[in-house]
Amino acid sequence: MKSFVKYTVRVILMALAAVCILFILIVTAGGGAFSHTYQSVIQDKYDFLRRTESPRIIIVGGSSAAYGIDERLLEQETGKTVVNLGLYGGLGNLFQTQLLKGNIGSGDIIVLAYEYNWIDSDSFEALISDMVMSGIDGRIDMYRYIPLRNWPQVIGYLPDYLIKKIQYRKEPGEDVHHTLFDAEGRLTQKRDEWIAGDYFSNEAVQNPVDLSDKEISKESADYLRRLAAYADREGALICMAAPPLLDLAAESDAASFDAFAQRAQETTGIPYISTPSEYIYPIDLMYDTVYHCNDRGAKQRTLQLAEDLKKLD
Repeated sequence: MKSFVKYTVRVILMALAAVCILFILIVTAGGGAFSHTYQSVIQDKYDFLRRTESPRIIIVGGSSAAYGIDERLLEQETGKTVVNLGLYGGLGNLFQTQLLKGNIGSGDIIVLAYEYNWIDSDSFEALISDMVMSGIDGRIDMYRYIPLRNWPQVIGYLPDYLIKKIQYRKEPGEDVHHTLFDAEGRLTQKRDEWIAGDYFSNEAVQNPVDLSDKEISKESADYLRRLAAYADREGALICMAAPPLLDLAAESDAASFDAFAQRAQETTGIPYISTPSEYIYPIDLMYDTVYHCNDRGAKQRTLQLAEDLKKLD
């Protein structure tokens, strides 16, 4: 019986070793296949986070943070270095928040500025393997931020990842990394006005938000409570802030948005420093989606956020 157990253990260990070797080979071989993509900017944002010193302002969110924050203006207004991890909703909220969690320092101010889908039950549970793995590409060091529970998703996606890498090697496609962002992962794209045409006739841009009596999932609330406790132990302040939203996409009234902020604070235990209705913007401050500000909108949103941050003092 003992020999059978030892044999079984050896087989399992050998299988795990084989999977690890295969994983490393697939991920590192042909590194840089996705270096031109939008999602690969997460590497620059991560590197900037790693080389900056606390105390800092660290912003986490989707593309509403990438398109809605003027980092240099916020630095002028607050006197603190701003690290903006916001990039792309396609990466999901989990991975970008895990990058934050692994790099919190004493005195940091953490601003959670997610789009309103953060309340969904899978928002901090599921890993979007396609975008995350192509985003971090051959950066083995960044895989440590993937929670253990999500590793079956990573391993299961390996065959598709390899196929996609081969395809991108043959046909890289459009380079958006270096044309839209600087070396710190800050958006440099000029955005003068709304370019998506009529909102109501353009189905591709429609993304209505109705927050009347919207429930916050237990999964999301639990995750954020744990994050807040961890930030507190590390000596950081944490808060939630409203994303910008095109007024045409707001399907509930202003009072329901503001009531949502109160529910979010009570449920997560994290102070909600914004009045969400004040971040519902007219179309002349937005760019190409309901969450993307143009340059004027980003300036307004940044100045409002700077005022909101004073509430933490």
